[in-house]
Amino acid sequence: MGKATVGGAAVVVMAGMIVSRLLGFLRYRTITEIFGRSFETDAFFAAFMLPDLLYYLASGGALTAAFIPVFTEYLVNRKEKDAWYVASSVFNFSVLVIAASIAAGMVFAPFLIGKMVTPGFREHPATMSLTVTMSRIIFPMVILTSCSALCNGILHSFNHFHAPAISWSLHNLGIILAAVFLSSRYGIFSLCFGVLIGAASMVLVQLPVIAGKGAVYHPKMNLRHPGVSRVLKLFVPAMLGLSVTQINLMYFPKLFGSYLGEGIVSSLEIADRILLVPLGLFGSALSMAIFPALSRKAADAGSAGEFRKTLARGIVATLFFSVPSTVFLVIMSLPVIRFLFESRTFGLEDCEATALALRYFAVGLAGHTALQVIARGFYALKDTTTPFITGFLSVICISVPGCAYLSGTALGHGGIALSISLSTIANMLMLFVILRSRVRELDAGAIVKSFMKIALASALMGVTCLYMKAVLSWSHPAIQVMVNMSVSGSLFILFCFILKVEVTAELFSAFARKFSGRERHGKGS
Repeated sequence: MGKATVGGAAVVVMAGMIVSRLLGFLRYRTITEIFGRSFETDAFFAAFMLPDLLYYLASGGALTAAFIPVFTEYLVNRKEKDAWYVASSVFNFSVLVIAASIAAGMVFAPFLIGKMVTPGFREHPATMSLTVTMSRIIFPMVILTSCSALCNGILHSFNHFHAPAISWSLHNLGIILAAVFLSSRYGIFSLCFGVLIGAASMVLVQLPVIAGKGAVYHPKMNLRHPGVSRVLKLFVPAMLGLSVTQINLMYFPKLFGSYLGEGIVSSLEIADRILLVPLGLFGSALSMAIFPALSRKAADAGSAGEFRKTLARGIVATLFFSVPSTVFLVIMSLPVIRFLFESRTFGLEDCEATALALRYFAVGLAGHTALQVIARGFYALKDTTTPFITGFLSVICISVPGCAYLSGTALGHGGIALSISLSTIANMLMLFVILRSRVRELDAGAIVKSFMKIALASALMGVTCLYMKAVLSWSHPAIQVMVNMSVSGSLFILFCFILKVEVTAELFSAFARKFSGRERHGKGS
């Protein structure tokens, strides 16, 4: 996968992410429009925690992180039969483990939710009971989303990104349609039905494409096969490492927020999801796009130089997008929330509570995005242990004590968001230092130099952003956000050209090639 193809893959993945995140916003807008910010929405968002955690433990990014390097290596060595045999065994084993875990989760949901997920809800029996019921309804989605993750991994290994990109949007679409058409009859439970419909759609849209790649399913589960054994050995530390990240970002807000009163879990959840827009576009999209390329170059001893260059470009590219996004969201958090969510059922007080969380979540955005690429550098090298160790240390030493202490200060739930941001930045920095020692010819100096230029351009943009915010304070939040984003974003790009940030021209070239049709795609792209 050449430089141009990596850029084209990034464009496809980012385009899919844009649509998915727009639908994600529409999903949360629909939920707040219909149900407001209440104990019911608190319960729905909390009900996701156990199924989501099982997904990330049993599958999620960990499965693709362990599966893609091994599956890709078989494809590179023209061993397609072995590749499909490994894929089948991994699928069969995953389904068996997940089905048993779902059954256990549904049985022990009251204990797990009351003791581990949202213990603060024990003071509110109605919220607790609703959370348990909805969690049990949502649990079966894990089988579907895990199958979708494996499909993603297979297609990414073939450099096919279109069907996976489409699948991400279908989950949100299912929830939106269920909320609109079923809420009058089933109330808040309509959202649970939408979750299951959307998850099933994610799998169905990818299966025909996989069949077209020559897939052969084997109804066997040979855990002793060398390829399957390697996937499982890589999977366990990857699972733990990515689960630490998800626990940090998705679990702690609900755990500590459950003690702070009605609506706080909803505010943290909505702010978290807004953060996932730039995180998905600039962290997940870029890391997913370059991961197959990194895996191929890591598998080829003669491509060490290209591996280092691709990894460095990926890190700088995430910073190019995430640093100015951080500045913008910190400054414009309230107008953004008002623009996206303010309504009759979601008033100014709700917006202010959500904006506070968003402001402090945004502090860690650059750490989140860069971490996605850096971690996949380790995964491509078949090292899934180091990211787990650094993630675990950052959570234990910063997130847990920070959330416990700061949530009781004047920062309130903003302190929870800030603690998570600081721990993520610490995790990213530790992992980057270790990566530099592991990949000795990685030009860390050039990466830091690019970061300093991007930070300077972002600071200059921030001054403009503050000025525009003051000038437009009289106007509707939509005008404030759109005009400020357009002007500030344009100036940031201009500053980057002036400061000669190399990735600026590369990214513009990738977009130009993709949309002009001049980029030649590889098979199945």
